[in-house]
Amino acid sequence: PVSTSVEANLTLPIPVAGRTLKWNEEETGLINSDVSIDEIDESYSSYLSLYADKELSKIDIIQDLDNALLDTQPLEFEIVVENPGLYSIGLCYKCLDDSMADVRIGLKIDGEYPYDKAEKIDFPRMWCNEEGEALYDDAGNEYAPQQVPYVDYFYNEAIDETVQNGDKFIVYLTEGSHKVTILPVRGKIEVDYFAFAATSNPDNYKE
Repeated sequence: PVSTSVEANLTLPIPVAGRTLKWNEEETGLINSDVSIDEIDESYSSYLSLYADKELSKIDIIQDLDNALLDTQPLEFEIVVENPGLYSIGLCYKCLDDSMADVRIGLKIDGEYPYDKAEKIDFPRMWCNEEGEALYDDAGNEYAPQQVPYVDYFYNEAIDETVQNGDKFIVYLTEGSHKVTILPVRGKIEVDYFAFAATSNPDNYKE
């Protein structure tokens, strides 16, 4: 048998401002792409498609943050990933302000948002019944007590509320060390710990 090979032309083309590079049709050299850098899709749906064939994580990566305050300054820490895969985003936190709105954070991994929606990830505020005796109306019927903010720590995983079923947000983590940055966007909280949590396969994403 006779084997043949085509020598690739590794000479770079004259750059065009704002354009990416791609292989030519023969895959022997690089040429300027018709796609603008500004047009590259950074949406969450594209992110899910890109990592659709990656393994789901079966373990949690927990980072203890010792009740760190997240208010005006970001929190940064390093994690080591031994099992690459898809992880959900978890937070154990306590609200310190009187706002009614959900807590909102930004999440960067190695200095970059993994997708557009990572700039504004919401975590709910939790509520509980106001303590005290049962309340009754004039007819003797008991009615629900007033709801007040829950003041202790609670754990939630970030949900994409823009889809019908409210799927969990996920990120793909490669093996090795990564810098994680949690940015304050809305709300004042204390953070007990952060988690990249084991996840299940997200449903098909529909925008």
